[in-house]
Formats: sequence, C-alpha cells, structure tokens
Amino acid sequence: MRELCDRHGALLIVDEVQTGLGRTGKLWGIEHFGIVPDIVVIGKGLSGGLYPMSATCFSGEIRSGVSA
Repeated sequence: MRELCDRHGALLIVDEVQTGLGRTGKLWGIEHFGIVPDIVVIGKGLSGGLYPMSATCFSGEIRSGVSA
C-alpha cells in the first residue's frame, strides 16, 4: 500500500484503534511491517478506559501543510 500511495500521490492512513498501544506486541501494529504511514488514527486505550478518547496523528510533512 505504501508504494501504491507514493506512486499516486495519495496519503497512507492507518487505523490503529484495534491494533495500537501494544496490543500486537509492538506499540503500533503497523510496526510489524516496517511501513511509515502519513496519518494514524488511534483511540480506545488512550484514556485507560475512563473516558472516550481518540486522536489523529500526522507526519511532519502533512502537519506543515495543515492550517488551524
């Protein structure tokens, strides 16, 4: 997918809600494949189960092009 996204100028967006925060043995599930996504969506374990919480993380290149 990384190669395909790079070839077509698309962003690689990874959903780590189910696989992130150590559930697969690494902090992020995508780490098992050596791929660096442009955007990562995370949630569930961020608040330790106390509050519903999620986050969207961007790479530096994407972040510099986003206006607040």
